[in-house]
Amino acid sequence: MERRVVKPPGQDMIVERLKSLYGLAGSCSVECETASQQKFAEELQQREWFLAEREQLLFRHETALSKIKGVEEEVLTRFQILKEQHNTEVGHLTEVLKEKNKESKRMRSSFDALRELNDNLRKQLHEVSEENRKMEIQAKRVQARLDNLQTALSGQVYELLIVFMDWISDHHLNKVEPEEPGVDGEKPSFKPFQKSDIQEKCVKTDEGKTLFLEYQAVPVILKHLRISSKGLLSNAIDSLLQMTVESKSLQPFLEACSNSLFFRTCSVLLRTPKLDLHILEKLSIILQKLSKIKSNKKLFEVFTIHLMLQEIQRTTHPEHAFLCINLNSTLFNLGLTKCNSLTSSTSH
Repeated sequence: MERRVVKPPGQDMIVERLKSLYGLAGSCSVECETASQQKFAEELQQREWFLAEREQLLFRHETALSKIKGVEEEVLTRFQILKEQHNTEVGHLTEVLKEKNKESKRMRSSFDALRELNDNLRKQLHEVSEENRKMEIQAKRVQARLDNLQTALSGQVYELLIVFMDWISDHHLNKVEPEEPGVDGEKPSFKPFQKSDIQEKCVKTDEGKTLFLEYQAVPVILKHLRISSKGLLSNAIDSLLQMTVESKSLQPFLEACSNSLFFRTCSVLLRTPKLDLHILEKLSIILQKLSKIKSNKKLFEVFTIHLMLQEIQRTTHPEHAFLCINLNSTLFNLGLTKCNSLTSSTSH
């Protein structure tokens, strides 16, 4: 048997009501779902558009990045090249700097050497200046001494020449025998010895010296050039000294004295013990002039005058500078002393 179901009253209405409610709810749900889907579709569209924009931006970024990467590689390559150039230049400049340092050291060393040399030269200059000052003082003394000697000669020599010319005229020339007749039978003419003319020319002109040589007065004067003729020794040496003054007669006079008689007379006179200083100074002037003639060197040696002059030089006090200078000059002309001996003797 079928069991019969008994429906409570109002069940159908409730069911209908529920159906209507459910139908209404379903319709609202669909609408809501549709609205939600539309909204979601719009959001998807916006997101798609956003993604498209982001994709485009990404593409641009990638393009820019690729460009940057290429630039970076180029920059790195350029940087490497510059770095190598820089290293090369640094190496070159380092070498140049080393060379400059070496050159600077050499220049510093040269400068130090030059400074030391300059100091030495300055010191030498000071010494030479001091030596020059001493030499100037010594030269003034010697010049004063020479002036005194020449002043002393100025009065006595001319008087002596007059006296000697008179004496030669009176005692010697008058005794000269006339020479033999010549080929043509004529006798040579003899120049008259005019006393007043010779006196004037001996005192004032070179013609007196010419007459002195012409009448061969040197051998006559040499007879009085000895210590025994005390009265005429000084005047005799003064007359010979006067003939050594620079003139056209100087060379003929020196040649007239370049013989054995003159050197023998000087040798005997130099052997005189304690010979007067003034006589010795004047004689040294004459010997100094004669020492310049090379052929006289043998006469100096034959009569050992050079040895006597060396001994006098050794024993003469340095204060007698005039005599020392003449002795040194004479010995130097004879090749018996060095050139600087003159300076060394006068610098004492």
